Amino acid sequence: MNRTRFSSFFLSLLSIGMLVSTGCSNLSGDAPNPQPGQRITVTGTVVDTDGHPIAQVLVMPEPADDKSGPIPEIAVYTDAEGRFSWTVPPGTYDFVFRKPGYAIHKERVQAIPGKQAPHLQVQLKPN
Repeated sequence: MNRTRFSSFFLSLLSIGMLVSTGCSNLSGDAPNPQPGQRITVTGTVVDTDGHPIAQVLVMPEPADDKSGPIPEIAVYTDAEGRFSWTVPPGTYDFVFRKPGYAIHKERVQAIPGKQAPHLQVQLKPN
């Protein structure tokens, strides 16, 4: 083999090795498949109809399909500024917001690896 052929052959092998080592299943440019243990943080703010933050709103994600992962925590509550943060496995969830004196509110959320993490702006209406 002459030097040019050997160089071409070596570069081809090197390229194949890099594809195999980095995972060639994502050649289409789509979002990568979720890795085991991967999590997406969903954040948001809950306000009343006047735009004032509501503290101590119970926030609970419920898996919306069989592909969504188990949810590790039981529930979180909004802080004094109405903010919450919840880390979930990739999937689709119905986030449920509950507070005595307000109507129950649901928001569908898709937690997708490689995409911008969802940030919700939730407005609760009084009962």
